[in-house]
Amino acid sequence: MCRRCSEICRRCSEICRR
Repeated sequence: MCRRCSEICRRCSEICRR
């Protein structure tokens, strides 16, 4: 899941999954 990917990824899609 996206934990610190909230501001970088708006919806934390698959791009922020890694």
